[in-house]
Amino acid sequence: MGGDVRLAIAGGVPLIRRGICLQLRGCGVTVVGEYPELSAIGPGHDAVILLGMRAEGVSTVPEVLAVAAAGTAVLVLTDTPARWRAARTTVRAASRGRAPRVEILPLGSSLEDLLSWLAEVGARATPAARPLTETEQDVYDLLALGLSNAGIAARLSLSPRTVECHVTHLFGKLGLSRSDPRYNPRVAAALHWSQTRR
Repeated sequence: MGGDVRLAIAGGVPLIRRGICLQLRGCGVTVVGEYPELSAIGPGHDAVILLGMRAEGVSTVPEVLAVAAAGTAVLVLTDTPARWRAARTTVRAASRGRAPRVEILPLGSSLEDLLSWLAEVGARATPAARPLTETEQDVYDLLALGLSNAGIAARLSLSPRTVECHVTHLFGKLGLSRSDPRYNPRVAAALHWSQTRR
């Protein structure tokens, strides 16, 4: 995400909040702060992800909307998305001019959903280049030629399980996700390989 968007994450169980931060940072997103609650976030953030916030809280909704009205893009990850959407609709209908920028997603949303929202608010994930090991490079070369994991294992005299681990590390270093149904990571890796060989 580079330095263009200052992102903070607040609320939720500390272990979950930390896990989301680590996942985002693993994708190259800079998280400038983690906070136990929204009120602990100081000014100067461009985007805030709130975890586990419920719309029933008397002060929660106005507090979130005040942060958004100040120009901060807010993503609420909640187990009560319908209530949050209703609150957001009411505020948008009552506001004149520019409505607060608040997006609501279910608490169980995927990492790809978070990255999509970040892209919408102007953030760019910039995975840090991590060099491939010699074996990972060998696996990558054979994967790009279209070999299956079993074919790669036979060619390199490795176990299929070892090849699977190398492929997983390779995808991680290339910033590819197996969980995104829109893309086949093996094809994306092969395309990337062909572009780097020109």
